[in-house]
Amino acid sequence: MNIYYFTFGFGQKFEGHVQPIIAESSMIARYKMVSIFGDKWAFQYGEDEYLESIENSISQEKFLPPILVEEIDKDGE
Repeated sequence: MNIYYFTFGFGQKFEGHVQPIIAESSMIARYKMVSIFGDKWAFQYGEDEYLESIENSISQEKFLPPILVEEIDKDGE
């Protein structure tokens, strides 16, 4: 399992927050994100990408509770 981070854009309901999703692949994590938030988010990052992007920034993003995508979720159930 891997962790993926999804950010929200300016003016969106969860602006300033990050949604971590734990899933087997980036595609499964993206599918889950879209099933919950539709297109109301900005960017998807892998763990290394996300950590690198905030390393040199003054990030004040707040984390939403992580979502774990279990096996049954792959089929949309």
